[in-house]
Parts: sequence; structure tokens; C-alpha cells
Amino acid sequence: MNKNTLVISAFPACGKSWCFNNLNNKYNMADSDSSNFSWLKNVDKQGNIVKIRNPDFPNNYIEYIKSLIGEKDIVFVSSHKEVRDALKENKIPYVLVYPENTSDNKCLWTQRMIARGSPNNLINLVVDNWNNFIEEMSIEEYPFHYVLGTKENQLFLNEESLEDIIYVWNNIKENDIWLDGTYAEIPVDHTEPWNKK
Repeated sequence: MNKNTLVISAFPACGKSWCFNNLNNKYNMADSDSSNFSWLKNVDKQGNIVKIRNPDFPNNYIEYIKSLIGEKDIVFVSSHKEVRDALKENKIPYVLVYPENTSDNKCLWTQRMIARGSPNNLINLVVDNWNNFIEEMSIEEYPFHYVLGTKENQLFLNEESLEDIIYVWNNIKENDIWLDGTYAEIPVDHTEPWNKK
């Protein structure tokens, strides 16, 4: 199998799991949770199970992602900076998906994480670092950016937003631009020419 695999690095609660659960009949997808690779379970002296950082992370995660390239249509991965840096170091092109930095979106994402049962430590991490995380992503030059919640975009990943992303992804691949320090944005009308930024 030699699929044109699209790697999507998406901010928490952007809809990766929803797409995986609802669109797998259209796209062959993998939803790769980095926590399965970044933590090890250990037993302390009192017999309690404790989590410790896996010293092989993120290399073990990147190797897993590599094993899916060519096998899957879409691979959803974490948006942690260390993961994004490792993707760049391994020259794995990806799409970076994150919300527009507004107070309304921050509130919506918080409610969404609570509703889906995200751990409190993840919710607090995102809420406390919202501005820093979004700003850091917005200035990243390596990938193609898809910003959720802008005027013409959806507020979460779904079939329509995936089609938009795939459209530009195919244009980027045809023009071989993802490693030259530029990124592209989706034109509102797909019949319009698009330009790298």
C-alpha cells in the first residue's frame, strides 16, 4: 500500500476523535494519542500505580507515525511543541490545526474539553496557556496552517474542513513547498489561485 498520507497535528478538542469515529468509512484514518507514548506506568513502594515520563518520547511516537505513512489516508497526531519539532526534524510534512485566539473560542474549547471528559490537568494546561500555545502555533513557519473559528472556517474538524485541508494539501504536495519555510492558507473560493505565504 502506498497512500498519500496526510498528517494532521491538531490542538486538543479540535475534533480529531470525532473525525476518526464518524468519517472512517470515507478515509482510512488513525487517531494517535501521544499519551500512549509519552508516559509509562510504574508501581511505587506502596503499590500505587504512578505515571512517569517515557524517556523514549517523542522518538517512539515519531517512529509509530512513520509506520502509518503510506498505510493511512489521514493520521491525527498531537500538537505538543516537542512533537511538532520532532516532525520537522524527521522531515514529516504536516498540517497544523488550531483555534483562532479569541475569548469566545477559549470558552468554547474549555466547555468542549469538560464535556468530553478530558482530565483536569489537561483542561488547566490548555486554559492557563491558551494565549501562549495559540501564539506559538500561529508564528510557526514549517507547516500549512488551518485556523478554526475564523470567518470562513468551521469551529471543529469535520467532513467539510477535512475536504478543505485535503484540497490545499494536494496543491502543496504538487508544488513541493512544505520544506522551504513557507505555509499556505485556503482560498475562500477553491477556483481562485492560491499562494504560499
